[in-house]
Amino acid sequence: MADAAFGKALRKCRINAKKTLKDVADFLGVSIPYVSDVELGRRQPFSSKDINRLAEFLGCCNERGQLLILAVKDRGEITLNPRNDQERELLVALDRRMDKLDDETLKRIRALLDEQKE
Repeated sequence: MADAAFGKALRKCRINAKKTLKDVADFLGVSIPYVSDVELGRRQPFSSKDINRLAEFLGCCNERGQLLILAVKDRGEITLNPRNDQERELLVALDRRMDKLDDETLKRIRALLDEQKE
């Protein structure tokens, strides 16, 4: 596993929220050792859905984006769930061309995405 950056950031959010491992485990419906292992980098980070829920629960919504990024880095992969064929085709096209996109193109794509409301 990577350097457990996600687990460290999650632990910091949890402690700042004055929540215990048990609080998080109960909220997610998992065991205390499971949460501990995630924080220590012994297990993969939680799913994006659970990370979003945890950010709300722990009151660290401002760190949600960073937690999601760290989870992807620690996992070494991104899991996407396109809702329809148009989204699926766009993601496949992006994946096929990702290594050919220059920095300026990536910045333009990012700017377009940033214009959209979440």
